[in-house]
Amino acid sequence: MDLDSRPARALDRFADTVLVGLLTVVAALPLVTAWTAVAAATGVLGDRGRDGTAARRYLPAFRARLRAGVPLQLLLTAAAAVAVVDVTWATAAPLDTVRTVVLAAGTTLGLAAGAVGVTALTAPARTPLPVLLLRSGTSAAAHPLRVLGVLLVTGGLAAAVLVVPLLLPVAAGLTARVAHALLAPAAAGPAAAFLRPDPLPR
Repeated sequence: MDLDSRPARALDRFADTVLVGLLTVVAALPLVTAWTAVAAATGVLGDRGRDGTAARRYLPAFRARLRAGVPLQLLLTAAAAVAVVDVTWATAAPLDTVRTVVLAAGTTLGLAAGAVGVTALTAPARTPLPVLLLRSGTSAAAHPLRVLGVLLVTGGLAAAVLVVPLLLPVAAGLTARVAHALLAPAAAGPAAAFLRPDPLPR
């Protein structure tokens, strides 16, 4: 097979997706590093022109995102937990004025946490946490349909993994590819450009 042919390139991309997805699953095993693991995969799979294989570039990319990634995941997890508690309490009885407000607040908080989490996946390595939050929130507000697309694809892949757990590495890699394809162009736009730090290795 011609290595420059379209089928060969597609096969090579799929192999990278699966291998990086497997590394992502391993890196996410401590759970608190799950977001960092997916963010590293997003950066690696989105940088086709970099030297070295995707697998060899994964560990440096993971380490570069670890400092901001862990506290970001803890913040997002806390926000999601509060959202779940709010929605659960609000729907436990017939809605009145207070429960309606709490339900709206919890729903908004949960959606905001998800939007910031997926948008931040395309941030450059070593982005400080405050900049990461501000940049991601700005970009998510400017491109809600792109964020929704990533969330829907991620949900579909998660459902597939529940049926066939062996698909987890493929799902992890595809999530990273979809996030980069949909959100990287948005992150390059004027809504987020003023928040981007100096270019850093991915």
